[in-house]
Amino acid sequence: MRQLRSGLWICLALVITLSTSWSQTNIEAAVGTMLDDNVMLDDNVNNNSLRLSDRITTLGLQAGYDWITDATNTGLEYSGSYNYFGIVPGRTYQYHTTGFTFAQLFGEEQQTLWKSGASYGIRSDREDYAFYDHTSLSVYTTIKTPLSENILGRTGYTFRTMRFSELEAFDYAEHSLFAQTSFFLPSRTTVIAEASLGYKLYRTPNDDSSVVNRGRGRGSSVTSSPSVTQATGLVRIGQGLGENTGVSLTGGYQINLQKEVRYLGSDYGVVSDDEIFDDHYGYEGPQASLMLTQMLPWEMQARLTGSWQRRTYASQSAYDALGTLVAADRLDTRMALNVQLHIPIDWLGCTVGLAYDYIRNTSNDTFFTYGNNAITLQLSYP
Repeated sequence: MRQLRSGLWICLALVITLSTSWSQTNIEAAVGTMLDDNVMLDDNVNNNSLRLSDRITTLGLQAGYDWITDATNTGLEYSGSYNYFGIVPGRTYQYHTTGFTFAQLFGEEQQTLWKSGASYGIRSDREDYAFYDHTSLSVYTTIKTPLSENILGRTGYTFRTMRFSELEAFDYAEHSLFAQTSFFLPSRTTVIAEASLGYKLYRTPNDDSSVVNRGRGRGSSVTSSPSVTQATGLVRIGQGLGENTGVSLTGGYQINLQKEVRYLGSDYGVVSDDEIFDDHYGYEGPQASLMLTQMLPWEMQARLTGSWQRRTYASQSAYDALGTLVAADRLDTRMALNVQLHIPIDWLGCTVGLAYDYIRNTSNDTFFTYGNNAITLQLSYP
């Protein structure tokens, strides 16, 4: 482990040195830590009623190179992260992604932008959590064009596949379409309306025995149809309140046109927002958020975000602490608060980031009723 961490630091120092000599090379290195442990009232790194704590250290690297002409931009990209869990080291994992993008301007005034790209990612976990190991492939294309002087249109398509090394029942292909219209008003108000449609097709047919029931005896096996369709709509209103202050309000709703999805129960010991434990295709309902951004002296930036979401899990039932069925559908209400502060340090050429997160989730399933506080500190270059 010590040799691996030393090697990562050497790589970070090397790419920082190289970035000063390549004008079309974009490199960012970051190190951060998240405290989610017993010094807080609601420590809860897994976001469940067990209230387990941890301290996570993250090393990150992003690098890219661009070939630029008057009308095109072609880029190669790499992103990697190493996440070390101090209290439960077995959860340590790393993730690496490589990809390319191509963008081209069209039209007489070159106001239409077409952009396409592809990426390939690998996640590698330690033995106890190897069920998370997977590879992903993503291909996308978007077009952005002005519809009038104050209206901008954008639409796109994304294809994505996921392959899990141990949980083949969760391998899937996803197709996603979206359309977005932005209105820029003279009052410094921006209104954005967006609609999207996602279709998730599982690689294997229905088979409840494809995942062994190792859980609390309450719905930890696979229970779903082989595909899920979800429609989402949102409206975002942004308003400038002065030269240095901005506020935005977002409201949206997502609905599953097919209401079943594959999921794992809590028997694996981890419940969080990810592909297999809390996939966004697994629930539907309304959501809203309010964000306030304030520019401060010396180019500092502060941001406060509050969000609310109502989640109906039509494919999951709700149980009490003894495992007794209490409702056919699990119903959650999730409230979150995020505070961020970014502090540029010009004489070091880096940025310090501070963040505080609070989550409160109430559910008719007692296992998913919890609170959580977390503090994050990050140093990034440049």
